[in-house]
Amino acid sequence: MHPIYAAFLNRPDLLAQHLQAYGDLVQIQTRVFGRALRLRLWAALLAWVSALLALIWGGMAGMLVLLLERQHAALWYPPATALLLGLVCAVLATRPLPMQVLRELKPQITDDVQALRAVNRQP
Repeated sequence: MHPIYAAFLNRPDLLAQHLQAYGDLVQIQTRVFGRALRLRLWAALLAWVSALLALIWGGMAGMLVLLLERQHAALWYPPATALLLGLVCAVLATRPLPMQVLRELKPQITDDVQALRAVNRQP
């Protein structure tokens, strides 16, 4: 019997601790990735809504300028604010996702697989 299997049979708590550590690592990293993904989705939604509001309010301001035959700077504040907010949200939405968080899992799994292969090669 291989030493790793004997260790697992004699000390099953080691296997349980190892699997629990993997579970915790996966949970933490997916939580970080999920949070970043949700932030980007909300930023994209807010960017679209802001762009739509800027377009609507800009059209209304343009029509009021034509109707009143004079221009007030206050007419352009709401569309400019919505446009600025939309641009900030668009920049946030286009930032890359933190893929390195998920890539940290691969070396850990590779190291464990190599360790198990090395144990299986021993007589």
